Amino acid sequence: MYKPFKDLSTTTMNTEQTINEVLEVVNFLKDNAVPRQEFDSLVKTVGSINQRLISVEENMVTKKEFEQFKTEIYAHIDGFAKRYEAVDQELVVLRSKCERLEEIIFKMAKHLQLDVNQL
Repeated sequence: MYKPFKDLSTTTMNTEQTINEVLEVVNFLKDNAVPRQEFDSLVKTVGSINQRLISVEENMVTKKEFEQFKTEIYAHIDGFAKRYEAVDQELVVLRSKCERLEEIIFKMAKHLQLDVNQL
């Protein structure tokens, strides 16, 4: 003969325990669940932040690109520095040449007995 319940008191206790567990879960959800409107708002905010991050990723340079740009800038600066050195050297040469020409002019003026200050 089949007996579905061995002991009715055990079944009643199990049922009460199950009901208490379900009530505990329900109370936890009630206390900790996020309302649908607040959840939707959070989803919208996260979506907006995600879009901004995607935009930042698309527009920012990589370290490799930055290093390449830096190398190009340094190359241009080196070019300007070399040109400056060349111009500076040329200026020294021109000053020396100008001083020699002034000496020659003063000697010629003295030989011709001209007053250079009146010219």
